[in-house]
Amino acid sequence: MKRSKRWTWMLIRGADRPAVQFSIPALLITVAGIAIMVSITAAITLVIAQTASLNTIRAQQAKLESEITEKQEQLATSRRQLSALMTESNQMKDRMDQVAQWELQLQHYLRASGEAIPSAEGSSSGKTYSLGEAGRLPVGGEYIQALSDDAPPDLRLHPLTAPSNTVADTHQQLRRMEATWKGWMTTMPALLAQAETFKQRLNSTPTFWPTDSTYITSRFGGRSDPFHGSSAFHAGLDIGGDMGDPVYAAADGKVIASNYDMMKGNYLIIDHGSSLTTRYLHLSERSIRTGELVSKGQVIGKMGSTGRSTGAHLHFEVRQGEEAVDPAIYVGSGEK
Repeated sequence: MKRSKRWTWMLIRGADRPAVQFSIPALLITVAGIAIMVSITAAITLVIAQTASLNTIRAQQAKLESEITEKQEQLATSRRQLSALMTESNQMKDRMDQVAQWELQLQHYLRASGEAIPSAEGSSSGKTYSLGEAGRLPVGGEYIQALSDDAPPDLRLHPLTAPSNTVADTHQQLRRMEATWKGWMTTMPALLAQAETFKQRLNSTPTFWPTDSTYITSRFGGRSDPFHGSSAFHAGLDIGGDMGDPVYAAADGKVIASNYDMMKGNYLIIDHGSSLTTRYLHLSERSIRTGELVSKGQVIGKMGSTGRSTGAHLHFEVRQGEEAVDPAIYVGSGEK
């Protein structure tokens, strides 16, 4: 019969105490040893696995932190771009407002008259353009309202939905708008200066009917003299009305005579420049003096019958140099 293998330990606790003996089967020790080795191996494996997992988590965390930092930088960049874009947009809006003001000024000039004015200096064409035909003037470009849904699609500023692409697209739009604006900056001031010159010339041209009444009692040219019936030349228009009716300046100018004459009665002469003058005779009252500047439509006196006159009326003359010209060429039939 086979004897089982055992491991025996004897514990001696002192000379005066009995020894204690422990006996354990060898198989149990082997199994315990294997179990301990397996446990150690499992523990080591677990530690290694946890360490690898922790390293993976740390790597992922570092990646996420890097991505967050990158996104924050992108967001900061987008905010700077949006801020710059808003600044540019506001600047462009101010420029468009300036263009709108120019347009309003030009429209004001255009409504003033339908006469033709020469093309802007430096134009490649020698044509003339009608102030009554705004669409044919050499302005160039089209009108764009910044940040408006009514603007043309290619120049419309859309809401910023995709910051990088949309900001870049909007910058492109602003660049195109700026190029258009620079074109306007070149042409509009010259055109406005030209229109202002024309406006001044127009204001200095006697086109304003000088009385409230439009009743013409004697026209320009040959007629029978009202006092002795002989043939005579009438150098102006006689406009009938009531005593004391207001008399208006036909154009801007400077008073070069405010006086009384036995033939003319109370009279005024206004110089409008370019050797063009207007005369107002037989007034009951003169409201301005020699040397004063007057504006078109300003009251300058009152209708009367002083001097060589048969009744209350205004004798209105237009002269180019010393030559009398038909006032109807300038003031028409009296319709205001």
